[in-house]
Amino acid sequence: MTMENQLIGTTMTSSADKKRARRCSATVETAEEGRVRASQTRPNGRASASRSARIRVVVSSVWSEPTDPSLPGIRLPARIIGRLCPNSPLPRYNSLKQCYTRPPYHRPLNGQMAPSPADTPIRILLVQADTSFRSVLEDGLNSNRNVQFVIEQETTLATATSRLPQEVCDLVLLDLDLPDASGLATIDRVHQTAPTLPIVVLTGLEDERLELEALQAGAQDILSKDHPDGRLYSRAIRYAVERKRAEVNLAYMAQHDQLTGLVNRTLFRVCLEKAISRASRSDRMIAMMLVDLDRFKVINDTFGQDAGDQLLKAVADRLKGCVRTGDTVGRLGNDEFTVLVEGVRTTRDIARVAQKLLSVMEVPYVLAGETVVVTPSIGVAMSDGEQGDASTLTKAADTAMCRAKESGGNAFRFFTPEMHVAVANRLSLERDLRKAIERDELVLHYQPQVDLVSGDVVGMEALVRWRRGSDEQLVPPGHFIPIAEETGLIEPIGEWVLRTACSDNSSWAKNGVGPLRVSVNLSVRQLRPDQLARTVKEALRSSGLSPELLELEVTESLLMDDVDAARVALGELKELGVRISVDDFGTGYSSMNYLKRFPIDTLKIDQTFVREVPADPDDTAITTAIIALGHGLRMDVVAEGVETEVQLEFLKEQGCDRAQGYLMTRPIPPMDFENWVTARRHQDS
Repeated sequence: MTMENQLIGTTMTSSADKKRARRCSATVETAEEGRVRASQTRPNGRASASRSARIRVVVSSVWSEPTDPSLPGIRLPARIIGRLCPNSPLPRYNSLKQCYTRPPYHRPLNGQMAPSPADTPIRILLVQADTSFRSVLEDGLNSNRNVQFVIEQETTLATATSRLPQEVCDLVLLDLDLPDASGLATIDRVHQTAPTLPIVVLTGLEDERLELEALQAGAQDILSKDHPDGRLYSRAIRYAVERKRAEVNLAYMAQHDQLTGLVNRTLFRVCLEKAISRASRSDRMIAMMLVDLDRFKVINDTFGQDAGDQLLKAVADRLKGCVRTGDTVGRLGNDEFTVLVEGVRTTRDIARVAQKLLSVMEVPYVLAGETVVVTPSIGVAMSDGEQGDASTLTKAADTAMCRAKESGGNAFRFFTPEMHVAVANRLSLERDLRKAIERDELVLHYQPQVDLVSGDVVGMEALVRWRRGSDEQLVPPGHFIPIAEETGLIEPIGEWVLRTACSDNSSWAKNGVGPLRVSVNLSVRQLRPDQLARTVKEALRSSGLSPELLELEVTESLLMDDVDAARVALGELKELGVRISVDDFGTGYSSMNYLKRFPIDTLKIDQTFVREVPADPDDTAITTAIIALGHGLRMDVVAEGVETEVQLEFLKEQGCDRAQGYLMTRPIPPMDFENWVTARRHQDS
């Protein structure tokens, strides 16, 4: 038996069989199909074993291993397996038999694969100069009663490509020898017009090199027009349609968000680049809106991930309902969405769209039976296509979105050149801040706390300052602390502050300036069980400071960000013997419940309430209530921001325990603080 016959597993009795075996098309007739066919031609209904599974392939010197388990005794050439997935070196299916026995599929709108109805015909556009070939093709294809085919024909490539954009068809059956085009260029022309349509090539040449190049150019299969075998054509067309639809489905899934169905970051980038290019050739602008949900993490943590996913899908639907069909809505990740609007005349047009988004988003959602209001922060960046690329526009929209969020959320902001300057300055600050610790540019200033009964200095708050660069210009904390929080630099900075404050206080105690209790602010990033306690314990050990002389300050919002973690972390700190203070009390949640749940020793009244006492009746009432509340819970109360004698006398009358503020002194460097405390003690004595 020849190598060809060994390969295809059957005895070939005609030259036509051998010729078809040399074609670059792989087909399988399964055992079931063979029995059906045999029963139609033989009275006893039994099929010949030698014809129960027939493969037409091309002999190749490169073999695939192992043997195909679904077709015993047959090894498939690697070149043939590769043809099942022309764009990949690996086969798309586990076996050739599996590939060729599954029905064609259609992809519905949700991007999932679903079997096509049995009565759905496959629509073919035949591009062939010979009009008589159509009738031959119809006769051959319609001999298969399981599949219906509808064939339309064009005799030139020009008429075919002009028809394709409007034509609804499943496959192009393309002759490579046309009156107005020939060769592989015909495949490229069809792909340019209809990139998602599968192409099966017709050729009368015996040229394996041409066949391979046609596959590489994107054809799904190659058929001989000199031997129009209806069964062979039917299979090749059906599976070409299936493979192409599978490719389109995979491409869709790779470019769309699986949860919401919106375009993902990758596809949105492509859409944005094309929109910028179109804008550069027109008199209209484009607008990119970056939409970030406010406090989504809190909602997700409260109601669970499933409810969070439902919310994201609902948000996606609302966003799509606010824009035109031609505009692009995408999800970049987590709770960040984007809207791309083209053909914009003025910023006023986009302002109306952004306001519409805000209004639509204000309508409450229902999650797990609860009514929830979710607001967005929207950043808007516009382009006429001449300035900046997709990355520049995205960064601009992100900057504007951050400004909207900084303003409290539920707002939109347009990107302005001033924001660009601010971003550049911020990046410069971040770069220098990363080197501030190793360059020894951070320093502590201390603001004393005075006992309002005795008048003695009993403690101080440690406040970090940054002497930036060679000129040692002081950077306000409000400028660099938020950057440190966002970048994670607050953790090494916080550890440095803790170690330095403990060391300074221990030194003052040895010098006779004390004992004083030093207060150190904690960041949300530092409030971690185990880790924070170890850091504090090491700072106390290395400095020799007594634990009761260290007070750690937390804010209300920090406590509520992760209640369980905060309770564990603060409990570990109390076991060390340090004190816990709540800073800026009254400006956050002000929940009476958490005052009971957490081991708190001190309440600090925020300076916004102290500033107008006793003139402002509301501030006076709030300050009085906080003092009474703290004492009722056996806590010390400290007033911040005391600047006048009138304020100081009012606080004494209400029984406030301690005070700090510019009336005593502003925050001062360590040496100045030591001198100030010494001088005040001499003055009092």
